[in-house]
Amino acid sequence: MSFILKLCSSLKTSYLPAFLTLVAAFVCNFGSHLSLDKIYGAHALIFAVSVGTLALYFIDKNKKDLLFLALILLIYLTTMRAKLIPLMDAKSGLVYDLIMILCPIYFGYVFFLPSDKVSITSVLWLLLPATLSENFVLIQTMQTNQIFFIISMGLWFVILFGLLFKISQWPSFQKSAMFFSCLLVGLGLVFYRNTYDFVIYFLAAVVVFATGKIEQIIYNYYRDAPSGTLSPNSFVLNERKKFPPKYSIAFFYIDNYPKLLKIFKSKQTDIFVNMILKKLRTLENEADIYRLSPREFCLVFFDLDVKQTYELMENIRRLIASTEFVTLKKKAIKLTITPVVSEKRRSDTDAKAVLLRMHENFRQKYRFTQNMTFCEEMEIGKKNRRSASR
Repeated sequence: MSFILKLCSSLKTSYLPAFLTLVAAFVCNFGSHLSLDKIYGAHALIFAVSVGTLALYFIDKNKKDLLFLALILLIYLTTMRAKLIPLMDAKSGLVYDLIMILCPIYFGYVFFLPSDKVSITSVLWLLLPATLSENFVLIQTMQTNQIFFIISMGLWFVILFGLLFKISQWPSFQKSAMFFSCLLVGLGLVFYRNTYDFVIYFLAAVVVFATGKIEQIIYNYYRDAPSGTLSPNSFVLNERKKFPPKYSIAFFYIDNYPKLLKIFKSKQTDIFVNMILKKLRTLENEADIYRLSPREFCLVFFDLDVKQTYELMENIRRLIASTEFVTLKKKAIKLTITPVVSEKRRSDTDAKAVLLRMHENFRQKYRFTQNMTFCEEMEIGKKNRRSASR
């Protein structure tokens, strides 16, 4: 039941890919009467959209996206080569069965492969289906067996269900686009009646992936994808539009973040970050939260003065320090944060200046003192009282 609820909560990332999938099915159903010479434009469009999508790599540097797109194109070219071999029925023979079995395996391999593990070896693995196109003549006369089709359908079901589970745990526009692209490729391989259907399904798969990638890039500009908090770009934009002349501001460091990342890797560390943010929101659910760096988060308070902000952040610090966080291996560990609080002053030109001043005053102290809430105004007040008492 929890899986279904999580999946429903991630549907907002799937609206556009689902719509494009339905459009592809509609076009195939009502346009299959067109002859082959009418679809050369669609054939060329597949490669045009692919080249445009490859250009997006220079924005986010995601190697897995390149691998996924290359896989779609290799499947497309390999299957088209198989269809052009004379005297061969495209939906019979060992070639078609091998393609149907290999495709879900390779989609699963690419989808679940961590982005930092993509290498030249990954690309070489993808070349295996393409090498079949040079050996069709040798194996096209071999007899097929119904058991191969049953196995391939089972593999497609397992992989697509695995993608849905992954999306339910970590929803994103990119993962939703990958799921629907896999679905469209599967539909193109199983249900095509002629070349028109086949090309349209693969064109839709490439377009869905491209639109999902564009949506993800736009989302990442305004938000931090792993935590769902606002990004530094949103901080700059909101500072110009939303921030009043007077406000208090707080940021906090996640203590020992580099050590956490080294021991638990990025996936588990992101889970820890979301656990900390969940605890934070139990005490403060109204403030906008910005992720300024992997270990640093910022909150801006329009209705609280610096003393109230200090008390709130101190309560948050104590709550997190008293909580046991459970790892994926069911082990409990302690996590702490170190908050810093200040307010906008007349001498500060903007919110960036406030943060810069807070960083400068806090940097040396953090090297020796952690899991403690700092407030520059309160420290200045203590120094003034000491000077007055002398």
